[in-house]
Amino acid sequence: MLVGTTETTPHTFTDLEPGRYTITLSLDGFYDWSKTVRVNGGRTTQVHATLTPHYTPKATGSISVSSEPSGATIELVTPAGLFIGLPVTTPYTFNKIGTGTSTIKLSLAGYHDWSANVYVTEGATAYVDATLTPMQTTGSISVSSSPSGANIGLDGQWWGMLRTTPDMITNVPPGHHTLELTLDGYRDWYANVLVTPGETKYVHATLTPIRATGAIKVTSEPEGATISLETTHGTFVGPSVKTPHTFTRVEPGTCTVTLALEGYDDWTTDVTVRPGETEYVHKTFDWLPAP
Repeated sequence: MLVGTTETTPHTFTDLEPGRYTITLSLDGFYDWSKTVRVNGGRTTQVHATLTPHYTPKATGSISVSSEPSGATIELVTPAGLFIGLPVTTPYTFNKIGTGTSTIKLSLAGYHDWSANVYVTEGATAYVDATLTPMQTTGSISVSSSPSGANIGLDGQWWGMLRTTPDMITNVPPGHHTLELTLDGYRDWYANVLVTPGETKYVHATLTPIRATGAIKVTSEPEGATISLETTHGTFVGPSVKTPHTFTRVEPGTCTVTLALEGYDDWTTDVTVRPGETEYVHKTFDWLPAP
């Protein structure tokens, strides 16, 4: 028997005959609740129900945020209007963000603030990659060297004696630049320098001195003798080189030259190499007697 179909809690049913009754509660958004109770004559039976709500997980996704340069502070406004100002910096991934449009804002000292809207779909990750714009558009290069006084060139542009180490090059556009130093008696020095807006790159070069070298010109009669050259450092050159041939950039000191020609005895001689000079070595091979 159905009793009180239009009644709502709290409610007291009166004038009930003793016996068993089934109580059923219904409420939108909650599961139905039912319980059987026994009613005794002359007594009031108390019934209390705790209803269980329907639970529908909210659809969420993720937002992965990165920036160039990294380290920017992230602010996030979700579709529900919730402001999240966690002390997080790029790169960072926000999880369990409600579906819909969120707003990302990035801030970093020395750069203009950056913001964008991003749409989050259920179960997916939205990627945000921001390139921040510097407030200052150029940088500087501080150049020094050992020894000092080297001429400075940047990207093929030279300033002659007006720019020598140590010096500061200002108003350099951001990006990669080729720095070159030259100094008499030392090898040219090169480096690739990455300039960042608003910052100064410090570059120090240790220049390598050039040791003066000489040369050896080797000839023979007849020509085509294979040359072997042993320098003061024990470096062996050959045997693919044949007369006539000139060896350049030979370290000063005593060298040994050996010539080998088919049909003739090998020939060896010592030669002293002097800085900035060319030494001449010539061999006329004598005919070997017929066997």
